[in-house]
Amino acid sequence: MKPRASLNDHSRPASFDHHGARPRGIMFGNQSATNSFPSSPRSGLSRSSAVSRGGNTAPRRQAPWWRELNPQFTLRVTKHASTGTSPVVSGLNSSSSFSNRNSVCSVSSILLLLLGVFTFAGCGGPSDVDSTYGKRRGTLGGSSVNGTAVLAGIFEQAGHNVTTWHRLSPKLKKADVIVWTPDDFQPPTAEQRAWFEEWLHENSSRKLIYVGRDYDAAATYWEKVQTGASAEQASVIARRLASAKADHAAERVDMPKEEYCRWFTMRRDRPARDVRTLQGKWVDELRAAGAPLDALKVEIKIEGRLDVPEEADMPKGETQALPYVETLLQSDGDVLVSRVTDDAWWNGEVIVVANGSFVLNVPLVNHQHRQLAGKLIEECGQPGQQVVFLESGDGGPAILKREPVNKFPSWLDMFTTWPMNVILLHVSVAGIVLCFAVFPIFGRPRELPPEGRSDFAKHIHALGELLARTGDQAYARSRLAYYHQHVKRDSGVSHRDKK
Repeated sequence: MKPRASLNDHSRPASFDHHGARPRGIMFGNQSATNSFPSSPRSGLSRSSAVSRGGNTAPRRQAPWWRELNPQFTLRVTKHASTGTSPVVSGLNSSSSFSNRNSVCSVSSILLLLLGVFTFAGCGGPSDVDSTYGKRRGTLGGSSVNGTAVLAGIFEQAGHNVTTWHRLSPKLKKADVIVWTPDDFQPPTAEQRAWFEEWLHENSSRKLIYVGRDYDAAATYWEKVQTGASAEQASVIARRLASAKADHAAERVDMPKEEYCRWFTMRRDRPARDVRTLQGKWVDELRAAGAPLDALKVEIKIEGRLDVPEEADMPKGETQALPYVETLLQSDGDVLVSRVTDDAWWNGEVIVVANGSFVLNVPLVNHQHRQLAGKLIEECGQPGQQVVFLESGDGGPAILKREPVNKFPSWLDMFTTWPMNVILLHVSVAGIVLCFAVFPIFGRPRELPPEGRSDFAKHIHALGELLARTGDQAYARSRLAYYHQHVKRDSGVSHRDKK
């Protein structure tokens, strides 16, 4: 996805307040981080159907860490008269305060990442907004509105070890949790699904989080900037917003109209809508924990669907049985998050997220979205897991049987690369001829006579070198004048007296 241009006019500051977006701090209560993510019991799963599991939640010793996030946070888009528009996060309000507890993970690192999200990045200056999709770090993607840096930061604050990977190779099989955010509207191929299912089978309780591609946070970003913009800014922002929506519409043409993927069935041509109601296991658990979701404040958008697969969706010749599917979050029948399991996976799970409208950088400014992200992380188990963010583009990640060997080029490789091989060949021949012409001794070698030690001229030359090394011309002249006035004159007088 190409970076999109931002404003380039000079006008007054515009700001917008995000409902439910100022974190107070990520709290773990009075317990250590290792006890902050108790695994939830699982029961009542049915094959290829969404199952509601209510009332089976184990009692908690403490409130979840996301419960104490303060829902008031202010974002401000600042206009710089000298450089054009440059939106930045102004930070917490002056009234904000952080609780001081034994085990506190400050959300400040997430806010610093949001500074990069809302600051125009790249070599293009303040006229560029990085919208690279699904990247955790890097020159392009680290501060992207569509990046995963904030979600990765929340995983780290929850006590997990986070890394990034780009291929399906043996090293990736050491991961406990894989978060896959493909920049590809096509579903995973059969080979990629087989690799992940083999990885789930090799060890128990592994988790794969698959985030659908059918969302673009750039449009959400411009909608937020548009709120409260001045009159002279409105037309420019409207053009940026229209361009972002047009780019996303052009890209999602590659999404199949309907395709079975075993973990889900992808359907493209469904009515696009904003989510205003939420149901499911996560909603019930949040309500029971005393941190209910406010569905009117969520900003989840859905267009394409990742529905629960059914037998009617299976293509002819499909031999694998349908897996068990449980709906974790839905909105009026539209599945937003589902859990896929299979008897062959040894308690492993594939958690399917419909799109990134509540897990990417810009959406996570919303407090309600961070609560959902907290539930997603809670599904991954106890802290200390090896979490890998898998990044891929069109076609998905490559499948490798062995890790590639990084072979650094040698200077000898220049002799095999055109046109350097021809140039270096001629230079080498000329250098050899020069060495034979300058350095060899032709004829019988002989010893040179030794230099005489009584040559007074050498004393004069050495004295001159010493005076030159002082770098003081006046001093050298004074020493010469002293010699002519005293030493040389006295020497001549004494000789005449002797005669």
